[in-house]
Amino acid sequence: MMKDLIVVDDYFPDWQVERGSDFLKLMPVVYSNTSEFDYTKTRFFGTMLMEMDNWVAHPFPPYWFVDYFNMVIINDILKERDIKHCHRMLLNGQVPGLDGANHQDDSEVGRFMSVIYHASGDSGDTVFVTPEGEEIDRVAFKPGRIVIFPSEIWHRGDSPSQGYRVSLGCMYPLVTIDDLPQIY
Repeated sequence: MMKDLIVVDDYFPDWQVERGSDFLKLMPVVYSNTSEFDYTKTRFFGTMLMEMDNWVAHPFPPYWFVDYFNMVIINDILKERDIKHCHRMLLNGQVPGLDGANHQDDSEVGRFMSVIYHASGDSGDTVFVTPEGEEIDRVAFKPGRIVIFPSEIWHRGDSPSQGYRVSLGCMYPLVTIDDLPQIY
């Protein structure tokens, strides 16, 4: 397994994984997300759920699992990192043939931790690559699985072989808000 990669399985009971999956796979998405800030290169389904700990998926009311998941990451799984808040939480949706593009969530070393939650589906691995695109590690898709890594690591979400794959893509700052550039 790649250095600095953390995979957490079976944290949530089955009923919680199922309830979260049932809701998140029905969350409305738009075909306007891009990991490259360029719609001509890549585009996928998604919607922003949280920014700076605030629910932003209006007009939908906040969903209990999203807030609970955020608190689990901050107060338990990554508590030794002394994280104060969630920078953003994005719901990603993929169908067969809609592979994610290789990307970094942040290009600066040490500013953020990325957390991917495999919410719903039966396939669509999280793949880690070099900047040139060479595969270096792969984490199989499993509902309820949490994948954690430094945000500067290149990665992508493969599309499912069938059905609809839903994941949460989160970023947690390791530095104070004052140390982040204004674009964040």
